Amino acid sequence: MKIRASIGLFLCLLLCSCGSSRKSLRQPADLKANTSDKAIEHFLNGALLDFQDQPREAIFEYRKALVYDSTSAQILKAIGRDLFRLGQYENSISYLRRSCQHQPKDKETLYYLAEANYKVKDYESALFYYDRLNKIDPFNPTVHSSLIYLYTKLGKVNELLDLRERLVELMNGEDEFVYQLLTLYIQLNRLEKAHELIDEMIDKEPESPENWVLYGNVLEMANDTTGAINAYKKALNLDGNDEKTLNHIYLLYVNRQDWNGLINTFSGIVAADSLNHRARLYLAEGHFFLDNFQKARETVLPLLDDEQLRDRAYLLMGRIAASQNLFDEAKGYFQELATLEPWNSRAWEFLAVLLFQEQDYEKCASLLGEALEFVPNDPVILSLYGSALQQLDRAEAALDPLEASYRLDPENLNTISTLGIIYNQLTMYSRLDSLYEAALAIYPTNALLLNNYSYSLGERGVHLERALEMARRALERDPQNGAYLDTIGWIYYKLGNYPRALEYLQQAAAQMDGNPEVNEHLGDVYFQLQQRDKARYYWQQALEQSPDNETLKIKLQQ
Repeated sequence: MKIRASIGLFLCLLLCSCGSSRKSLRQPADLKANTSDKAIEHFLNGALLDFQDQPREAIFEYRKALVYDSTSAQILKAIGRDLFRLGQYENSISYLRRSCQHQPKDKETLYYLAEANYKVKDYESALFYYDRLNKIDPFNPTVHSSLIYLYTKLGKVNELLDLRERLVELMNGEDEFVYQLLTLYIQLNRLEKAHELIDEMIDKEPESPENWVLYGNVLEMANDTTGAINAYKKALNLDGNDEKTLNHIYLLYVNRQDWNGLINTFSGIVAADSLNHRARLYLAEGHFFLDNFQKARETVLPLLDDEQLRDRAYLLMGRIAASQNLFDEAKGYFQELATLEPWNSRAWEFLAVLLFQEQDYEKCASLLGEALEFVPNDPVILSLYGSALQQLDRAEAALDPLEASYRLDPENLNTISTLGIIYNQLTMYSRLDSLYEAALAIYPTNALLLNNYSYSLGERGVHLERALEMARRALERDPQNGAYLDTIGWIYYKLGNYPRALEYLQQAAAQMDGNPEVNEHLGDVYFQLQQRDKARYYWQQALEQSPDNETLKIKLQQ
C-alpha cells in the first residue's frame, strides 16, 4: 500500500491523541504478533480515519479488520471507543466488554466502560469498572473524583469513607486529602473519628487557623458550644480577619442570645484592629440587642462608607432609630439604602413595615410597586404589596402579588393569612379551602389559621362541626382573644345554639369594645332570642360604627 511508509507515524500520533474529546487514560498496546496482514491493514486504515476525525468511516474499517481477527482486544476497543464518541453507548459497551475479556487490565477499556455505563445511567456498572481501574491506577485523580461522585450518589457511605481514608495514606497525609476526610467525617456525624483526626492535625500544625476552625466545627456538631467558641477564638487570635470564622462565632453567640459574650469577644478584636469592620459590625449588633442604642450607633457609624458592609450598617442604623421611636430618621436610613442599592429587598421591606405601622397604606403600596421593579421575585415584598392593597380594599389587585408570593414561599404565615382573606372576599372558596388545608398540614396548631378557616366555614354555613372544633383549638391557645371569641360565638349561632353564642359574643364585646362586626353578631343573637330591643340597640351601635353597611339598615327596618 502507498501509505505503508508513513503509517507508523500516523499510528503513533493517533494512539497518543485520538479518541474521545475527554482526557484519555489509555496506554496503547500493539496488535498481537500473529494478527493477519489484512486485519492490520484495515486497522491502520481505521486509525488514519480516526486521526482525521472520521469515526463512522473508521468503524467501517475496524469492522473489516474484525473479520480477519475477531478476538483482537485492540480492534474491539477501537470500535467501542468510536461508538462512544458517536453517542451509541449501548453498542459501545458491547464491544468494550468483549475487548475487556481479552485484556482485562487495559486502563483505556476500563475507563470507557465506566463512562459508557454512566451515560446509560447504569451507575452500579460504572462504579464496578471505575473500581477495577482504581486498583490498576491508584494515583489517578479523575478516577478518584468519579468514584467519590458515584459512592455519594449511590449512598455507599462505607465505601466512600474507605476511599477517603486510603487517599490520605496514599498521598502521605497531604493537607488537602486530610481536610476532605475530616469534612466527610463531620458531614456523616462520625464525631469520634473527626475528633481523632483534628487532634492529629492540631498537633501537627497548632498555628493553623483553619485547623482550629475545623475543630470548632467538630465541637459544634457535638453540641459543645462553649468549646466551639473557644476554638474559634483561637482561630481568630491567629487570623482575626477570617470572615468565615468571624461569622461562625457570631452565629453561635446569636443562637445562644449571649450578647455579653458576643460583645466581649468582638470588642477585643476591634480593640486590637480598629479596621476590622466585620468584627465592628457584629459588636454593634451586640450592643443593639442589649438596647445599648447609643453605643451601637457609635460603633456602626464608621461602616456607612464601607461598600462591602454598608447595607447591614444602614439597616442597623435604621433599626436603632426605629427602636428609639425616631421613625423619620429610621425611614431616612432605609430610603437611603434603597437608593444606593435598589436591589436590596430588606431596605424596601423595613421601610414598608414602618409605613404599615403608620397605616399609610397608599404610600406603602406605591413604594412597594417601585420596589418590585428591582426585586420582582422577592416573596416578602410581594406579600407586603398584596397586604397593602388588601388594606386599601383592592382585593382583586392584591390577588396576583399574594399568589406569586405564595408560590415562591408557601410556608409564609403572613402571606397565607392575607391570601385567605382575599380568597374569602372574592368568594374563591375552593382555593381558600385548599390554601388552609395545606397550611394546617404544616402548622396544625396555629391559632390564627384555625380561627380564620373556621370563621370562613361558619360564614358559609358549611362543615360547622369541624369549624367549631377548629375554633375551640384556636381559643385554647389564646383564650382572651376577642376575634377568636367572636368566631366561636358566630359558629354557635350558625348551629342554632343561641345561648352559647350569646355567652361567647358578650365576652368578645368585652375584649373588642366598639367593634361593629361583634355588635352586629350580638344583635343577630338577641333577635333570635326574641329580645328585639336589645337586637335593635346593637344593630344601631354597629351601624354608627359602620354607616355604609346596607345589611344593617335592612335589619333595623324589621
